[in-house]
Amino acid sequence: MRSGESQRSDGKYEYKYADSNGERHSVYSWKLVATDKVPEGKQGGTSLRDMEKQIQKDLEDNLLIYQTRKMTLNSFWDQYIELKKE
Repeated sequence: MRSGESQRSDGKYEYKYADSNGERHSVYSWKLVATDKVPEGKQGGTSLRDMEKQIQKDLEDNLLIYQTRKMTLNSFWDQYIELKKE
């Protein structure tokens, strides 16, 4: 396992990380790598390592993915207008 990775008692993999604001987050997957099989009765999806790659890319690009998921259209528009003025 890599740094930040763990496997829970139910078999699901977890990756813990801190965003650029220092807030801690976790993502979960039944698959560690894309070739892993999903346990019977569980839904597939993106592997944990693929999620980690996307998270690292977003952090390098300074994207605040959790903040943007919670934004309303109005707050997004207000932020866009503020940035456009500069």
